[in-house]
Amino acid sequence: MVGAGVHAVPVVDDEGRVLGLVTTTDVIRSLLRGPPRRGFVPPMRTPQISPDDDSRQEAEYRLKPTDAEYRTALRSAVELHVEERDQRFLGKTLLYLDQRRNNLEQVLTLADRFLRAGQDEQTHALLLKSIHAAKRVEEHATGQARVPFPLE
Repeated sequence: MVGAGVHAVPVVDDEGRVLGLVTTTDVIRSLLRGPPRRGFVPPMRTPQISPDDDSRQEAEYRLKPTDAEYRTALRSAVELHVEERDQRFLGKTLLYLDQRRNNLEQVLTLADRFLRAGQDEQTHALLLKSIHAAKRVEEHATGQARVPFPLE
């Protein structure tokens, strides 16, 4: 797909009938979540709009803070959390989301490189390590980390 510059390829049977499509989104989803079970790919989730709502709801986009704003917000989050003045858990939440963002940015960067650079084995290995590291961080953050067996 990368070599041909396409983002979707048809899956056909022996008689040339189209059975479905494999897209770059399917490839990335598979890398992040693993292959689908029993050949079923869950449909993409779309925002639900109530049928009685006459007005069209558009996606709400937030402006990204500047680097200076982001650093200031993180410093404030650390102060709130460390000084135990974080009654509404804003500092704790921002610090957690920053940690998660860092891990996911690394996964995204490696996934992009993997798909654009000919899908070499070294980049694949780095991508897998990055995904596993992000999962470990999430397990620790949610208290679901398992204790490794001594021989692992």
